Amino acid sequence: MQRNPALETLVGTWRTTGQLVADPSRQLEGTDSYEWYEGSSLLLHRIAVTMGTEPVIGLEIISYDEELRHFSMHHFDAAGRLQVSAGSFHDNAWTFTSASERGIFTFSSNAQVLSGTWEKLSDNNKWEPWLAVRLEKQ
Repeated sequence: MQRNPALETLVGTWRTTGQLVADPSRQLEGTDSYEWYEGSSLLLHRIAVTMGTEPVIGLEIISYDEELRHFSMHHFDAAGRLQVSAGSFHDNAWTFTSASERGIFTFSSNAQVLSGTWEKLSDNNKWEPWLAVRLEKQ
């Protein structure tokens, strides 16, 4: 299978920082890394961050779904949760949405910084800002 060139911009290790929107004292810090899975068109995304003092460890597998014309993203975390999202690249922006979360991120002009906001679906069915995040390529 051919690798999707839109994902190539993500490949590498990123220093991740951010904060909870509702509580800026809860800082997010760590690394995200993206690499092609050996001999395939799958992109592996490893997450190793802390949110406040809580570790957040996860693995995501990203692929392109030709039939649905979007990126399929399967995220597994250390607590055993699975989240499935659909993603897309448009106008230098990477967006993805699951049943309860979504992210809207934009690349800098040199593609060395990716910044944006995670949102969560509230109990009253409205998208609300959750995390402000910045990734800097190392």
